[in-house]
Amino acid sequence: MSELAATATTPWQRLHKALMPDYNRKATAYWWTMVSIGVLVLLHCIVAVAALPRAALLQIVAGAAIATLAGFFPVRIPRSTNSFAAGEIFIFLVLLMHGVPAAALAAAGEALVGSWRTSKRWTSRIASPAMAIVSMLIAGSLLELVLGALHAASLYNDGLLLTVAMAFSVVYFVLNTVLATAVIHLKRNQPMVLREVLSNFGWVALAYAGSATVASLLFLTVGQSGPGVLMAVVPIVGLLLATLHFFFRQQEADEAMRRSRVEAVEREAAQAALHVQALAVSEQRFHSAFTHAAIGMALVSADGEVRQVNRALAALLGQGEEALVGQRLDALVHADDAGTLAAQLGRVHRREIDAFANELRCRHHDGSDVWVALDASFFDEAGAEAESLIVQMQDITARRSAEARLQHIAFHDSLTGLPNRARFHEHLAQAIAAANGDPERRFAVMFLDFDRFKLVNDSMGHSAGDAFLVQVARRIREHVRPRDVVARLGGDEFAVLCEDLEREAHAVTLAERLQLVLGEPLQIGGTEITTSASIGITFSTFGYTLPEEVLRDADIAMYRAKAAGKARHALFDAGLHEQVSERVHLEGELRRAIEHGQLSVAYQPLFNLGTGRLTGFEALARWQHPTLG
Repeated sequence: MSELAATATTPWQRLHKALMPDYNRKATAYWWTMVSIGVLVLLHCIVAVAALPRAALLQIVAGAAIATLAGFFPVRIPRSTNSFAAGEIFIFLVLLMHGVPAAALAAAGEALVGSWRTSKRWTSRIASPAMAIVSMLIAGSLLELVLGALHAASLYNDGLLLTVAMAFSVVYFVLNTVLATAVIHLKRNQPMVLREVLSNFGWVALAYAGSATVASLLFLTVGQSGPGVLMAVVPIVGLLLATLHFFFRQQEADEAMRRSRVEAVEREAAQAALHVQALAVSEQRFHSAFTHAAIGMALVSADGEVRQVNRALAALLGQGEEALVGQRLDALVHADDAGTLAAQLGRVHRREIDAFANELRCRHHDGSDVWVALDASFFDEAGAEAESLIVQMQDITARRSAEARLQHIAFHDSLTGLPNRARFHEHLAQAIAAANGDPERRFAVMFLDFDRFKLVNDSMGHSAGDAFLVQVARRIREHVRPRDVVARLGGDEFAVLCEDLEREAHAVTLAERLQLVLGEPLQIGGTEITTSASIGITFSTFGYTLPEEVLRDADIAMYRAKAAGKARHALFDAGLHEQVSERVHLEGELRRAIEHGQLSVAYQPLFNLGTGRLTGFEALARWQHPTLG
């Protein structure tokens, strides 16, 4: 980006950045210099032409108009990117007939049309006419100077006129070309080599020389026959140029169409050859990839018959490739997953779907299960009579095992291996839904808490406490029904879910059996420990909707058992809610009793009955409740 465009702060600099972003300081100064000189020359020419007779003005306007109009119809050289406009003929004719100012105005008009046609940049559209009018002023003045000298020396003749006019046209071309290309070299900070410029645009000089020759001949004809001859000659010249313009355009269009047809045929032939080659390469690559793939692959008919397998699939299933060919695909999977696979194959066979993916178990030759990610889609095999399915099987047994382990860790207690609170909630939610849907499907929940666990943990250490929990968990698991769910909720709290109870008394019988078993001594670290459990029981008949409600009520019943003397069980009833609520409310009021000044201390004397002497005092805290007394 140019130096001026780098810091655009003023309106002038913002305009420069918008219109001349690639102009550096030198190029900018040159552009403005040429435009300023061009404006001055334009004003000079207008003043000079305005002083001419009316007839001359009409001829100048007509010549300039024809030159300008010719700029819209350039003649393109066949089989090249070059073109030239025939307006120079009439510009040179105006020069010979009416002098430099008139020709300069015509050159500016023709340059304006040409730049407008070939460029969208305003800098080019403004500078090109300015450079053309300056070039014409210099070259035309030189022409008049030479012709004047020839007249003064009595050397002027028609032949010399043609020669001088051709030389003048080349000078005009060189000046105009140098002035125009100087901008490009200044923008790039490159020196301008005239030889390179002329080598790139030399052919245009020939066109200018030819135009000057035609203009000189027309000028001589006018001199011999009068201006009226132009009325006949100019249309002929214009018609000839227009014919050349449209003829060359048609030639160009025909050539483009011919090239397009040839290119299209060549492209089709190349594409056909590439397609054949690609098919052969693709088939070779497919068979190579199929054979040497690291994952199991098979070609299966639309109805599920195995047609071809690779070595990886044979190794995955522990069978030979020949043994697998001819079997049905659903016969290779686990019986529990065969129905799902058969249904998907049926949908493919009926063209309901084109592909499917699933994770299922396959049968290994040794009888074990292999988890695989199976992907199947239609495959068009070259030369095959019917479509096939390409099936890919990737061994995901390790991933499935890891997921199962993570699932177990997430929903089981790491110490005892029993389900944890989250897992127990899932089972309990299912039991609640079943009981609410069918009242005959009754369940009970037992909440167990061990009465001496804290003593064991504090006196013998946490390792002894862990061993204690493992042993009591085993005893609970061994003495409930196989379908009952035993869970460790946390600490020394356990829960048992008993589903499908015929009578509530069965849960009570189970609780009594557990208390007997859990009351038997335990051997921990060579020490015999005797413990007991308090058990709270609640039933589905209370119409629970949430697992939290069930555990809450079983917990309340367990604390009732502890309050009754421990080592026993208690059944939840609706009255326990009210008792617990009253106790919680009373505890809350007791915490605020000191702030409200409701507590007082009364001292009661203590006497020795033998001596009758006062031995001390007993302090009694009394609570004066505002409503309970």
